[in-house]
Amino acid sequence: MRAVVDALWEGLHENGVSWVGFYLPEGEAELVLGPSRNKPACSPIGLHGVCGQAFTQRRPMIVRDVRELGQNY
Repeated sequence: MRAVVDALWEGLHENGVSWVGFYLPEGEAELVLGPSRNKPACSPIGLHGVCGQAFTQRRPMIVRDVRELGQNY
């Protein structure tokens, strides 16, 4: 996972991507931060947001601009 994060970061950070990383399941109600780059992210997080939806629905979710999701993002 670290190698994937590093490769994605190197290829995308100059194009405006501010964070790349993985969240990993811990228990049945939250995700914890795994390998990531650049800015620190919240951890743990519940399953109600975008990351939680992607995990529970077992599908990727692409968010072009997280600011459009509201002030909690």
